[in-house]
Amino acid sequence: MNIFEKNLSCIASKNQVLAENLRNCVFSETSSFEFANAQSGDINLIYNGIELHSALNPQLEAVEELNKLQKKDKNTVIILIGIGLGYLFKRLFIGTESKIIIYEPNLEILRFTLEAVDFSSEFNEDRVFLTNTMPELTQTAAKCFGLNDTVYVSKLKSADILYPEEVAKVSDELPNMVTLVRSNFYCLFSKSYHWLYQSILNIPYFKTCCNISSLENRFKNKAAVIVSPGPSLDGAIVTIKQNRDKFIIFCVNVACKKLYENGIIPDFVVFIDNENLAHTVEGCDLTKTGLIVQSVVHNEIIKLNAGKKFVFYGDNELFSRWLSKIADFNIKNYLSKGTVSYCALFSAYISGCSPIILAGQDLAFTGGKFYSSGGIYGDMCKCEIEENTGNIKVTTLNESENTSKFEWKADYLRENPLKTVKGQDGSTLLTNDDYSNFIKYFEEFAHQTSLSGVELINSSTGGAQINGFKNEKFKDIVLRLPVLSFNLKEEIEKINIEYKEPVKENFDKIIENIEKIASDIEKYIPAMEKGLELSKTLARETGRHNKDYKKMGKLTNSVLEIFLTVDDNLFKKHEILLYAVFKEMIEMNAVIDKAEEQGNDIVLFNNIAKSASTLFETGKHRLMELKTILRNTTLTQN
Repeated sequence: MNIFEKNLSCIASKNQVLAENLRNCVFSETSSFEFANAQSGDINLIYNGIELHSALNPQLEAVEELNKLQKKDKNTVIILIGIGLGYLFKRLFIGTESKIIIYEPNLEILRFTLEAVDFSSEFNEDRVFLTNTMPELTQTAAKCFGLNDTVYVSKLKSADILYPEEVAKVSDELPNMVTLVRSNFYCLFSKSYHWLYQSILNIPYFKTCCNISSLENRFKNKAAVIVSPGPSLDGAIVTIKQNRDKFIIFCVNVACKKLYENGIIPDFVVFIDNENLAHTVEGCDLTKTGLIVQSVVHNEIIKLNAGKKFVFYGDNELFSRWLSKIADFNIKNYLSKGTVSYCALFSAYISGCSPIILAGQDLAFTGGKFYSSGGIYGDMCKCEIEENTGNIKVTTLNESENTSKFEWKADYLRENPLKTVKGQDGSTLLTNDDYSNFIKYFEEFAHQTSLSGVELINSSTGGAQINGFKNEKFKDIVLRLPVLSFNLKEEIEKINIEYKEPVKENFDKIIENIEKIASDIEKYIPAMEKGLELSKTLARETGRHNKDYKKMGKLTNSVLEIFLTVDDNLFKKHEILLYAVFKEMIEMNAVIDKAEEQGNDIVLFNNIAKSASTLFETGKHRLMELKTILRNTTLTQN
């Protein structure tokens, strides 16, 4: 195997799209590469007349860049712009324990380098990532950034000459990347237990549903429309109705009423929230409509009276990974992103649909609105921009029984500051943080699926620009769409006959595993109670005027011993239980990581007392609650 193939094999395991793009890369006739010797004797690479490394000493240049880093431990992420011949990359790899994300925007340079230098040993390491585009960079950052990580940007000096716009973009986007990762952690902190609780409640219902994988390639090359409740939906609704027989509709739950009020019955309605949002489809007859739900969805949603029900199990959810392992089904690359429209898009994609058309996916504040009229939220508020603050002013309209259900959304819109994004026509639009992040998610999706041949179209005229999607008016799209040549109801019926639902087929194994989890919870609750008692005693000792460091040291060791016992026999053994104490476990492990630095410091004793007390107290309460519903699940099934 030559050098290029060795490198490519390593890259493909983490970034298949980049590996294929590199394999297909053809050098431009105007591009030139040449090697030259630096004064130090090291080889330099010159691309189109530009030296990629120092003409004096590339190795020294790399050392100087490494020395700029204040932290070099495993809680550090380095974004390296430019690879050249790898002097700086290899120096960072050897000189740090950090995670390294290489961002080389020039595919030609990357291809040339990978043919000349063997990076396979470095690329095989879990802490090294290679990217070529901004979507790849942001997606990789989301995967490897930790809550308390320090992030540095390092770069070849030649990067400022070769691609100053990309360098500036990384600098501009870095705060957003970090903010997004941290907000995802905070979301996990606040919601993970509720996700786990609802997922366990849903287990008995999963065996009567179908795995979303049952839809794989069922609608090959059939047009699909993802209907969302953005303002542009108002302009498309009539055309959607007039051409209803040309596409499959995947409708997000909050746009459902809009369709029904216009006489349009969607093929699928999609829910992902673990809050009870049944009111968003109140008055809609779903008996002829398929229901797609994420595994974490609120229990009242999965019980709705609807047509065939499908469960979307995401590879980035602990519960889904646990269930897929027991029931032996594959969820690799099935991802949830915290937005229902993304789940609808992904469902259409795995069904084989093409083209996939976004409708009402404005992701911006357009025409004084965030939502279309006639939807669950669209007629209930007036949105204006306050001149003095630049924030959004939300006035609730049309008082009704649903007003109280809307207030949380109105408060969210009021409290979140606006930011700017690029519109489809190149203009600047206002949006909020969530929508700005959703744009990135859709762009990442477009990049990841770029090799599949699926046609992605955004018909949300006047909304935000989503790179990777072709902008086209809905009325123009339908002119070239044929009438669907199959009966969707019959296709769904085939699933009932042909498909063996893995959860149903393996339900005895699932119940057996549930019984083991409930039994282990019961077994280790006393240990958590003892840990809570000892951590409170330690807290009292740290507050005494005459401190007994020997006693505090013994108490600390006892608390940590109990923590490790519970961690090994509950949270590592049954990974899904981590969602019961996700925040508390991160905080406890962060304190332990710093223990060696602090020694027998009173701050360390105090931090361990506080973190352990919170972990044991929260964990005890939640695990006892989970034990009850786990036992109820087994009782009702036996």
